Amino acid sequence: MIEHHRGAIAMSRIAQRDAKDADTRQMAAMTVTKQEKDIAELQDWLRKHGKRPQ
Repeated sequence: MIEHHRGAIAMSRIAQRDAKDADTRQMAAMTVTKQEKDIAELQDWLRKHGKRPQ
């Protein structure tokens, strides 16, 4: 699941860099923020359940 979120971040960073439309860049920035939060939550869950974070 974490890799899925990392993929979304990678695609969103490309959109931030390459999109000509300001709304698209803003949406991509919001996606990066949300996906980073989701990854942190998943990492915390792994730690709490005795697993090694990825």
